[in-house]
Amino acid sequence: MAASRMYLSNEKLALGPSADYSRKVRAPIKKETRSQLLATVQMKNYEHELRKRHSDGKGYQKRPISHREYFAINGLLSPTGQLYACLYKQHAFLAEALGFQQLWKMEDAGWCSLQQMQWRVQSTYMTKPLTSQQRKTIKNWFHHNNFAIHTYLSLLEEAVGH
Repeated sequence: MAASRMYLSNEKLALGPSADYSRKVRAPIKKETRSQLLATVQMKNYEHELRKRHSDGKGYQKRPISHREYFAINGLLSPTGQLYACLYKQHAFLAEALGFQQLWKMEDAGWCSLQQMQWRVQSTYMTKPLTSQQRKTIKNWFHHNNFAIHTYLSLLEEAVGH
């Protein structure tokens, strides 16, 4: 993302009444934090398609999303690394469709959730550490959406069992 990179901008400097010199000025680096992640165009389009596909009120898909569709904003991630997309506040319905009666039972079984582009991997949400397959899927999610790698690494530092 552009917010995490250093960039150059033009700044005109007046060094006299008729002077008009241009120079490049280095702008400050802004660190991207997880709370500042913004949905990409592809993510918004995917969310729109998910909403359109499920106009019956069920805002989830019972099948895992393919490797080309890492554009979910919300969803559930299985211990095997399969990401299931859902709409905002539809996690409980998706959990039920996947055979779990309660969302917390999924978390106890090693599942983690993605809510509004925030991976819930802290001990407040999970009791088991992330599996290597889950780590790979989350890393791919960051990569496919062009989010900074340091954001992914800081997420892992917060994960259970780090």
